[in-house]
Amino acid sequence: MQPENSTTQSSDLDAQQKNLDAQQNQINSPNVEVCTELHKCPLSFSMSLIGGKWKCIALYHLGSQPLRFGELRRRMPKTTQRMLTLTLRELEADGIVNRKVFNVVPPHVEYSLTPLGKALAPVMEALTNWAVLYHQEMPNDKMSDDGAKELA
Repeated sequence: MQPENSTTQSSDLDAQQKNLDAQQNQINSPNVEVCTELHKCPLSFSMSLIGGKWKCIALYHLGSQPLRFGELRRRMPKTTQRMLTLTLRELEADGIVNRKVFNVVPPHVEYSLTPLGKALAPVMEALTNWAVLYHQEMPNDKMSDDGAKELA
């Protein structure tokens, strides 16, 4: 007899797998055009906006609530302050993240997702679910504290 948590986790994973299978069927449907020219490919364009080591992680953390820079930095300890600043500036320039400056002493800045950024929530959830499934199938792969695959 399995403990209740194990059964719940198993049913959750089954539901996640069904959801991923449905998404994969949608991706493989004949209505999706093949990206033959990179400059016209929606997937390439999307990856140019959210690709890179830190953008998806920042979007994931901002998905639950607006965060001040320092809090976001604490949630992403493997990134440098400079890299996080550059990442947030790019996301802001692309209309995915809002930057709100408060006129208080000392001044502080808060970051949140725009409506376009919020539309990425299902994508972030799907990537997270896929990573869990991948890690279960490939248990010998090492993942670091920030979720990145260890290369060494």
